[in-house]
Amino acid sequence: MAQTPLSTRSPARYKHIVNAGTVVVSAKPNVLFGVNVNAIAAASTGTLYDAATAAAVTGSLAVGILSFGSTYAAPTWIQVGPSDAGIQLNSGLVIISTGSIDATIVTKS
Repeated sequence: MAQTPLSTRSPARYKHIVNAGTVVVSAKPNVLFGVNVNAIAAASTGTLYDAATAAAVTGSLAVGILSFGSTYAAPTWIQVGPSDAGIQLNSGLVIISTGSIDATIVTKS
């Protein structure tokens, strides 16, 4: 039987979000690996939920909140979880954003 080395990583998946709204990044279990904030306006937020659909957000666990007090234009990488491990999502990933936010979400299976 063929074996896969432990060091083999699954491919990353990217989802780009822009402006206010609800975005289903993934509708299945995966790992939230990181967030690249490209730009964000003052008082804008992005709340990340462990949910498979927008309707399932009610009562779901918020796994993270992106919030900046002032306008921020320089790209910033936000590593999620200890030592590049990420955070396991049991249902999927839904992001609800307000204001002007430009970010790229990175997940892995």
